[in-house]
Amino acid sequence: YSADMFALNSEHDESVEVSRHARGLSAGFLVGVDIVDGPEFSRHEGRSKRLERGVADAAPMAALCSILFYNADSEPSGNTKKTHNLSGSQHQERKAPPPTRQWELYKSKFLLGLVRCAGRRHSLGLTDSGCVTSRGISTGRKNVEKARSFADWSGGSGSEDSAPDSSGVLSSLTASAWTKSSSSSLRRTTMIEEYSRALRPMLTLYAVFDQLSKEFVLGDDEGAEESSERLAAKLESCYKAEDINDLLRIAEINDVGNDVICKYFEKGATS
Repeated sequence: YSADMFALNSEHDESVEVSRHARGLSAGFLVGVDIVDGPEFSRHEGRSKRLERGVADAAPMAALCSILFYNADSEPSGNTKKTHNLSGSQHQERKAPPPTRQWELYKSKFLLGLVRCAGRRHSLGLTDSGCVTSRGISTGRKNVEKARSFADWSGGSGSEDSAPDSSGVLSSLTASAWTKSSSSSLRRTTMIEEYSRALRPMLTLYAVFDQLSKEFVLGDDEGAEESSERLAAKLESCYKAEDINDLLRIAEINDVGNDVICKYFEKGATS
């Protein structure tokens, strides 16, 4: 795994400060989430807005660092699976990440952080990761676009053609979306469809992180090939999702409702 190399590099090749920062990022993110979601938090102050933006911006890397550094328990042999082969002898399978790992315990908070990030990215008019270089586009743009293309979703206000207005608030959000009556289930279902294309990249990233957390065991080289195949299959399923509800099903987002997703998307868009 490249994640394996990242973890080892942060421990041995980088400075102590960088390693400490990487190890503490996910915990710091979770503390930040508790603060901005607390009942006494006021969103109207300038410092509050900065903290909200920090939580949104940190969500992707915090989620990754959680998996890299806290995907194992203190007893490495406790979650090793054993099976019997045809001759009746036992052989040891790959170690499974424990159910008490940080990601598994707090993945709903990481999810809502990524949703905040989706809203913030869309309010800034960002439509890709920024990783595509001009050289890559000039030498193989068609292949790049084909490899990373999603299935077509018709409609939805989160399309690449949408742009933020001069005040920084999503121009694609209708005025009625901000009224108190938007709390109804029917309205929220409509709203999540309106936000679907803007939500799509971060929900896909969440699905990839969740699958990675199920697969990643530091130092397990033997299971890397099978794990990477399952990870690629999950990503392919997300690309082929027919609509936002299909993507939510593939990502196994069952304990966070559409109304909550829309609420946090709006928080990110107006932070």
